[in-house]
Amino acid sequence: MPRSGCDDDISQSVLFQLKALETDVVVIKGDVVKLDDVRVALQRAIKPIAGIVQGVMLLRQ
Repeated sequence: MPRSGCDDDISQSVLFQLKALETDVVVIKGDVVKLDDVRVALQRAIKPIAGIVQGVMLLRQ
């Protein structure tokens, strides 16, 4: 559930690799700290959720 989407080359590469493993991938924009966004993501799940890919980045300026 990325806030900015998955339109960049690295994200597209990861999605391609996951789909090559015959997985069903659904990308839903949202923020995991917003309960309403999480609820929407769960409601849009077509099949039972069998796994989650999480990546975290910390920016220090």
